[in-house]
Amino acid sequence: MVEEGTFRRDLYYRLNVFPIHMPPLRERQNDIQPLAAYFVDKYAAANGRSGIRISLAVMDMLQRYSWPGNIRELENVMERAVLLVGQDGLILPQHLPRELHSTHCPFGPEAHKGPVEPYTASGTLQDRLDELERACITDALARHKGHMGHAAQALGLTERVMALRMKKHGISYKDFRQH
Repeated sequence: MVEEGTFRRDLYYRLNVFPIHMPPLRERQNDIQPLAAYFVDKYAAANGRSGIRISLAVMDMLQRYSWPGNIRELENVMERAVLLVGQDGLILPQHLPRELHSTHCPFGPEAHKGPVEPYTASGTLQDRLDELERACITDALARHKGHMGHAAQALGLTERVMALRMKKHGISYKDFRQH
């Protein structure tokens, strides 16, 4: 900008005392999880919510995305997710924008140009399976607008088994009905 004449040379030298290089977010994979959690807490508090969690599937999607908009884009994505999350307080893939979904396809337009470190989840296998089951149930209920019978059928379950699993996870079909 100095060379183009759109920025004062003397001001540039006043500001250029100690240049700091900050690599883009896609080069700082370890920063994604704490930043996402920070933004979730920030926007949950701003909206009078608490206890909102990020599912393992969402964390994996966040880790795989290339973040062309850097931290501001991550912040916007997490704000949107907090606004869309249901009463259960678990951020699921359906709460994220479409561009993050395409990153799972290795042949898609958003495919990565190099190896990506997989998200290493913590917790027991049972914890992870429970989270996956909960995500599948809430997704089916959301797609079928709270109609438990249709959601159960889509998941290959009987209504009785569906009701038992919903009770296990504290999920109510009423939360998915449109008013």
